[in-house]
Amino acid sequence: GAKCVCEAGFAGQQCEVECPGKVGDGVYCSGSGTCTKQGTCRCDPGTWGGACERDCPGGSEIPCGGSTNGVCGLRGTCTCEAGWSG
Repeated sequence: GAKCVCEAGFAGQQCEVECPGKVGDGVYCSGSGTCTKQGTCRCDPGTWGGACERDCPGGSEIPCGGSTNGVCGLRGTCTCEAGWSG
């Protein structure tokens, strides 16, 4: 059978799933991530949430104290690197 090729921000067999967080023409995931083939957002580093609408602790510029101190998880919590705490 024929397969649909979805426009940016849409997913599904018939392109029926719209990615969340639309902030402009063709801009989804709150402008802070990319839409996956499943219609969910993959957030940029420093952001989290279903539509990448939330900043990690420390903000999107220096999440979790910076790239060498920790990593922001899927629920906005920081996982500290060895030797760091907080």
